[in-house]
Amino acid sequence: MEEKLQAAQRDYLKLWRERFEARSERYIADPDQLRIDFDNSNEAADVAAGLQEDVEEAELIPAHLRRKGKPRSEALPAHLPRVDIEVDAEDSDKTCLTYGAKKLLPQTMWDVREKLICQPAKIHVQRYTYKKYVCAGQPECGVATASRPAGLVEGDKYDTSVAAQIISSKYRYHLPLYRQQDVLAGSGWTPSRSTLTSIL
Repeated sequence: MEEKLQAAQRDYLKLWRERFEARSERYIADPDQLRIDFDNSNEAADVAAGLQEDVEEAELIPAHLRRKGKPRSEALPAHLPRVDIEVDAEDSDKTCLTYGAKKLLPQTMWDVREKLICQPAKIHVQRYTYKKYVCAGQPECGVATASRPAGLVEGDKYDTSVAAQIISSKYRYHLPLYRQQDVLAGSGWTPSRSTLTSIL
């Protein structure tokens, strides 16, 4: 009777584990499935001791000597345009009181320092003056002038570059209009939100 009770308890525990335990903890007996048994065997103790030694050895090595991944390059992108600026020494440093003028050394890579410069968007106004021509004393000929192109917004007040900036900021960089107002204000133009909406 005792054996039957223990067998029923084992069956119940097995079914409970298969139903309610986390999937990573479930184990279904399968002859094709290998199972790692982390018990108190000698093999498990040896593995644990080896892992402990590896951890202790790694902790003994100073941080700056440990093997690291591929170092990250801090070089500035080569495709960006370069503006060369020569910085000369003071005139007083170019002459020696004893030997006279000093000789200029050849330039090396250590003499060049690169600095990344970021300029905010530059906004300016283009003013078009349309010249008009008439026949002197002949009003029936009318006035001749260059045709005025149609713009995005009535009155052709805003260039397509303004629309491109607003659209790309909104849909590519997910920048809402009220934040675009702040960005444009930093460049000198503070449009209303309705103006930005009409340009869209």
